[in-house]
Amino acid sequence: MSVIMPVRNGEAFVELAVRSILAQTFCNFELIVVDDGSSDNTQSILAGIAAGDSRVRLMSTGGRGIVEALNLGIRHSRSELIARMDADDIAFPDRLERQIQFMRSHAGIVASGSSAVVIDESGKETGTWAVSIDHDSLAAKLSHGNALIHPTMIMRKQSVVDAGLYRQASTYAEDYDLWLRLEETGGLANLAEPTLKYRMHGGQVSKTKRMQQRSAAALAIQVALRRRSGKGEGVDMTMPMLAVCADLLKLRADETSPISPEEGPELAIMLRLARSSLPGNVVRVLVSRLKTEANLRRIGSLRIKLALAALRDLFIRPARGQFGNN
Repeated sequence: MSVIMPVRNGEAFVELAVRSILAQTFCNFELIVVDDGSSDNTQSILAGIAAGDSRVRLMSTGGRGIVEALNLGIRHSRSELIARMDADDIAFPDRLERQIQFMRSHAGIVASGSSAVVIDESGKETGTWAVSIDHDSLAAKLSHGNALIHPTMIMRKQSVVDAGLYRQASTYAEDYDLWLRLEETGGLANLAEPTLKYRMHGGQVSKTKRMQQRSAAALAIQVALRRRSGKGEGVDMTMPMLAVCADLLKLRADETSPISPEEGPELAIMLRLARSSLPGNVVRVLVSRLKTEANLRRIGSLRIKLALAALRDLFIRPARGQFGNN
C-alpha cells in the first residue's frame, strides 16, 4: 500500500497529517511525501519524522508543481493500491484498513473515495461533506463537476498509469480530469462514512486560484466530450493550461459543429482566461457563436469582462514585456 502526499510550505499542518497516517490500524504501507519547493520549515519537519519511521519516503520536485509531485510519487510507488492524502488534512485511524478492504472486495472499482468531516483552520469541526456512493450517480455528477474528494481517494496504480496519470493542462483541477478518464475504464465509488477530516482555509487552491480552477475543470469537460464522441481530444494535455485552453478554443471556433447550451458556460470560462492568447477574430467568432448557438444568456456580461481584460492587458502587459496576439 502506498500513500502519496504532496506538500508545499505546509509547516502549519504537515506533521499532523503525516502522524495521522503513521497511526493507521493498517500498518503495511509506505508514505511518499513529495516536497514541491517549500521555503518554510516543511523539509526539516519531514526529515525529523522520516528519521524515526522507515515507512516515510521523502522526495522533491524542486517546485515544478502539484501535477509533477503527484506523478513522481505514483511512479516511485511500490504498491498496486495508491491512496491520496493532503498535507493539511487528518486521516481517521482506520481509513486505510477500510478502503483497502473495499477495493479488495470490489475488483471492478478502479478508484474510490469517501465523505469527509470538514474542519476549519483551527481544527474545529464545521460540518460534513456528503458524497454520492454508486458509480452511476457519480458518473452523472461528473458530467457537470467534481464529485469525488481528492484526498480521500484510493486508486489502482495500473489504472491510473494506463489513463495517463495526472496532466499538466488540468492543473488546479488535475483530479477531476483524472476521474473523467478513469470513469471511462472502470467503476468509481465512495464510502458513505468519512475517512478523514478535510481542512478548509484561505490558502487552498479553491480560494487562491478560483478562475484557473474553473477554467481547468471546463477544459477537462471539453476534452472528455471530444473523447467520448470519437473526435479525439485534439489538444496536447501535457502542455500548460493557458496554452491548451487557447488551442481548444481555436479548434472549436473553426469547427462547424454547433456549440451546445451545455458547452457554452465552459467555453465562456475558458475564453475569459485565455482571451489575451487568442487572435481577435477568434474571440469575436466564439462570442457570436456562444450567443447564437449556445444561447448564452449572459453574453453581454462576457463581452464586458473580455473588454475589461483587454484594457488590463493594454496597460499592464507591455510593462512586463508580454504582448497579446491581437
